Amino acid sequence: EGGQGGTRLELDLAGGTRRTRCGTIAETEEEGADLSPGPQPRTRAATISTSPIKTPRSAPLPPTPHDRGGGAAISPQFLFLQLYQAAGIPTSYTEKPLLLPATKSIESSLKNLDRIFCYETHKVGVLYVGPGQHNDEKAILSNQFGSSRYSVFLSGLGTLLDITTTDPNQVFLGGLDPRDDGQFHYVWQDDAMQVVYHAATLMPSTESDTQFNKKKRHIGNDYVAIVYNDSGDQYTMGTVKGQFIYAHIIVEPLDFGSNRISVVCKQELEGELGHLATARIVSDPNLSRLVRQIALHCNLAAIIFSKSKMTKDPYASNWLERFRHIKRFKGKVLKEQEEEETSGQIHDFTGYV
Repeated sequence: EGGQGGTRLELDLAGGTRRTRCGTIAETEEEGADLSPGPQPRTRAATISTSPIKTPRSAPLPPTPHDRGGGAAISPQFLFLQLYQAAGIPTSYTEKPLLLPATKSIESSLKNLDRIFCYETHKVGVLYVGPGQHNDEKAILSNQFGSSRYSVFLSGLGTLLDITTTDPNQVFLGGLDPRDDGQFHYVWQDDAMQVVYHAATLMPSTESDTQFNKKKRHIGNDYVAIVYNDSGDQYTMGTVKGQFIYAHIIVEPLDFGSNRISVVCKQELEGELGHLATARIVSDPNLSRLVRQIALHCNLAAIIFSKSKMTKDPYASNWLERFRHIKRFKGKVLKEQEEEETSGQIHDFTGYV
């Protein structure tokens, strides 16, 4: 309805449908009047470019009855067919979707595919070294807590999760078992990767495990270990023994809320991590973020090096590994289908008699 003064467009999303209604905006001002708002005083924060004003987000609307189920649904098969037809995919036989047969070999291949995460995964050990513990492996592994600054640093590395209620198929836990390794652990994630921290202070110590083998089976098998050295003495690489630890990130708390960060690595990775050998001074608020980035850098270098020793193929991300597995899986299904078609054909040799 087009009246004078313009139109108004309203969207009614109730019931999961979209409706448009047009109404006339009444003219309440005289023609030619200046309707722009007058100048408003600016706050102090608005004049500082590095401190933008953040408007609070409005609370999410409560779900409608249709959001709770019972409304119209779209069949996944129908949606796939629409995307398949619209994508301009070639219509050759090998490019068409394949219906997987319900066989044990196919089920086994699907399970192997599920073992490859669809994002990058990293696991990093975390150790706290108290006063007088710089050369005592048992004392370091026996720590159940650290200083207040260590606690703040640890909490900044990630998010504390209750692994008893966490689905290991959705969150990478790096082999942690709540029955032996404690209930709470720190995990960090973004859109492309997930990192789990094997913090010794969060793992329980038992009287029957005097050698702390349960802790060392995780931290000793990590490629990177973060050492929060609060002893005041120099920590030597190898104090906490681990077969696969390629690099240590040493954090030494200093006065005035500052910290010294240095990286010590094995000779095999000096070429890739040599630029991190120079110590850096970092403030407490930025410590966790920088250490996490350094740990990811060191861990990726160690993964590439370790895989290059086991196979001649270059390092491949989890996404590429999944893609390769799917291609092998597809070839296997096509081969089985061809064999079934060949075995089912009846050949007529009467023409050769």
